[in-house]
Amino acid sequence: RVRSSAASDVYKDSSKLNKGRKIKAYVSYPDSSAWQNKVYEGIIEEAGRDHLIIRDNTNNLWYLIRIIYLNYVEFMEPIIYSHSFSEKTY
Repeated sequence: RVRSSAASDVYKDSSKLNKGRKIKAYVSYPDSSAWQNKVYEGIIEEAGRDHLIIRDNTNNLWYLIRIIYLNYVEFMEPIIYSHSFSEKTY
């Protein structure tokens, strides 16, 4: 999978705006038979151009997820989303 630089920037910015929000991250590891598809639940702690760090309070684990494997994120509460021309909460 290849993600464009612009798509990575949009993802990073959206994740940083929503730091502290609870999410489910849907991830696929195409080269793994044991972890082909996995869902991580937790709180967004940090986000970078190529990674996402979430904390799972139920088992006290932290996950570093590479964006290249991320399919999509489901937010469990209202989110903040920003374009260059507006900022809204959904």
